[in-house]
Amino acid sequence: MEKNIYFKDVRFSLSSFGELLVRVVVYSFYTVLSVVAFTLFFSDVENLFWLSVLLLIFLFDRVIQAKKGNVAVSELLRRKNANVALCFTPTAYRIFHTAYRRSLITGSDPRLVLLDALLGRKDIRKMLSRLDIDAKEFSAKLIEKTSESGGGKPDKKACMEEFENMAIGAFWNAESVYEQFIEPRNLFAAVSAGDDPVVTRLFNLFDLNPADLAEVIVFNRYSRKFSNFRH
Repeated sequence: MEKNIYFKDVRFSLSSFGELLVRVVVYSFYTVLSVVAFTLFFSDVENLFWLSVLLLIFLFDRVIQAKKGNVAVSELLRRKNANVALCFTPTAYRIFHTAYRRSLITGSDPRLVLLDALLGRKDIRKMLSRLDIDAKEFSAKLIEKTSESGGGKPDKKACMEEFENMAIGAFWNAESVYEQFIEPRNLFAAVSAGDDPVVTRLFNLFDLNPADLAEVIVFNRYSRKFSNFRH
């Protein structure tokens, strides 16, 4: 069966104000719902009490699911039309979307912008450390390359296509290392997997081989799990 794998998320088509408005509405909804649930929980009316229990169960489930994507990578692979946006964890999506907005504003190379956003995470810097790369030195050179690539007129269509390619690349990387969802580390691997000459020169400067990333991603993933288990 031929698969149609793509990235599509309506939030990428919203203006900055439109996205802010959506966030305000969503956060306001959950805030009001939480207040109503806790208020009804102390009601003397039995029906209202049980309604509050249902609302609290719903809210608790949302908290549990907060760090997960909507659809697991393995499940999406079974679909004919696979929108990889559904596999992003909230953290990965936030980094990805912020980088997209920044790239549109600055006109900088999309892959460099995403790479810079990812370097703000401790686990990504630790991955570089495992490859004997100084994260501060890498970041300094990255900032230099990013500033050099900026200043041009942003091409929204080309930028979206590049981010879609990286999203699909992150999906395949997540699948190859048996991730449940697309994590920031899979985005890092996707940046390196493209044929962007600027990124290639940056990686060559530090002798960073994209092929080594898969091993580091797996090691980093399980080291965090074992660390959480010990605690």
